[in-house]
Amino acid sequence: CLALAAWRILQSRQSLVSKTSTPQTHDRPLNPHLASGLDLRHSLPSRQHNARTLQFVPREEKRMRIAQETLEIYAPIADRLGMSIAKQELEDAAFPFALPKEYEKTRELLKERKKENEKRLEKVEKDLKRELGEASLRTFRTEARIKGIYSLYRKLERKGWDIAKIYDIIALRIIFPELADCYAALGVIHAHWRPVPGKIKDYIAFPKPNGYQSIHTTVYTGDGGALEIQLRTEAQHREALFGIASHLTYKEVQKGTGDKRRGLNWMRQFFPSLGLGDSQAAHSETKISTTKATVPAWVKELAHAHDADASEGYLDTLKEDFFSHRVFVFTPKGDVIDLPIDATPIDFAYAVHSDVGNKMSGARVNGKMVALDTALRNGDMVDIITKPSAKPSRKWHDIAKTNMAKKHIRAALAAMEKKTNYAL
Repeated sequence: CLALAAWRILQSRQSLVSKTSTPQTHDRPLNPHLASGLDLRHSLPSRQHNARTLQFVPREEKRMRIAQETLEIYAPIADRLGMSIAKQELEDAAFPFALPKEYEKTRELLKERKKENEKRLEKVEKDLKRELGEASLRTFRTEARIKGIYSLYRKLERKGWDIAKIYDIIALRIIFPELADCYAALGVIHAHWRPVPGKIKDYIAFPKPNGYQSIHTTVYTGDGGALEIQLRTEAQHREALFGIASHLTYKEVQKGTGDKRRGLNWMRQFFPSLGLGDSQAAHSETKISTTKATVPAWVKELAHAHDADASEGYLDTLKEDFFSHRVFVFTPKGDVIDLPIDATPIDFAYAVHSDVGNKMSGARVNGKMVALDTALRNGDMVDIITKPSAKPSRKWHDIAKTNMAKKHIRAALAAMEKKTNYAL
């Protein structure tokens, strides 16, 4: 799989660099020139390396900080990008250092259930293969999905630490070539095993915000227990594992189809070293194209979280931006911009680029001119109008919701004030 190969290459590159460094590289700030567009070659893979080598960090306070940042920021970013492999690795590597007592408690509970769950999975898998074959569904493959220990801990907290109420510690995954096979298999499964009420979720018809698609059903297995079964296509499986990186393997990208082209645009900016080509933005005198805005603002902003002058308050503000509810709005080209709830056209403009924000003279939402303090809603199409003479104002700073927009506005105002003082 090209996506997996690309990800492993990036990890290997980071490991080679790290072998020539001391463990103190955990504290090294990101180079702002490399990070200006958040080159994820130096972000998620680097953080994975840091999480894996936490035991070599001498100070407990430093280990705790790195582990908490990994759980609170980097793992959720991997999740937002749909990269489940990276998410689970980050979480499970950081968990023992961030919450050592909770880790040991969860590990012991998991150990107690291991044999029982494996035996149940083996029996259901054997029976299911037979049932699907009798229904003329013979082209598929199966695999076990073991829940990450940190994910299990979070679920145990919600369930009052009653592990008997958690049915997806181990799940059976069935991967088909065609979408229709997934629904046909669901009928076979429910004809043979009784589904647990309220545990059927169709994420194919209603994908998760990060693009995840799969059918989940939990069934009673006849031995006093239950098991989660997941149904998906090969393409959906690739995207579930690798998120945006999975689009590299889709032939549709070469045909220029909509969603896959957007996926490729993400990859061009996240992994420029892979040689995917540059996305060119069209410019006019009064309007700046927003095609470069495919990387969400919260991802770009992460690049500055470890700058030498970054304060703890800045990191807290970044986390507040990230964890608040989000809205997803569109550029005129159809690219998605991810913003906090109640974000305005000002936030949108600075999410595109600081030059767009600083030269903004107005905004259209769904084809209509709107005030700059208008709260954007999910699905809005936003078009930023710019003029060379336009400048940000202090009022914009009060209107803006995102930390990044406020930061750029402050910088622009300071530059304008300095220029005025120099002229005097």
